[in-house]
Amino acid sequence: MKKLFFLLITSLLLISCLSDDTQQTGIIELTEIQEVTAPDEVVFGQTYDFEITMKRPTLCHGFQEFQVDRSNSDYVLISAIVEFSPQVNCEEVENESITTTLSYNIDREDEITFRFIGEENLDGSRAFISRTIPVQP
Repeated sequence: MKKLFFLLITSLLLISCLSDDTQQTGIIELTEIQEVTAPDEVVFGQTYDFEITMKRPTLCHGFQEFQVDRSNSDYVLISAIVEFSPQVNCEEVENESITTTLSYNIDREDEITFRFIGEENLDGSRAFISRTIPVQP
């Protein structure tokens, strides 16, 4: 019984010490969306691609994900998240950007307004890029 208990404890210790490759190694940050290419009109239930260009603060920043908040009934709020991965050469860049695609399934039957989080204002608030798109049945 003691051997079984010892093996169980040893196994648990080994498992707890294994690294988790799914953990992020960098720092997650909100970045400003600079430009959005969106369709002029959409059809309810269809999926559309939005081409989004966002600021890349340094060469060590890479695109992580879009966060889409549908909780407001007046608009859909979209923010861009980048990950800072420290490296030897993390110089700041003046006009560097990242362009990628967001696929969005149209889930509202009337017009839909998207608010993309843009640059930070002097008072700390954020500007928005707004796109109101009519939805066809």
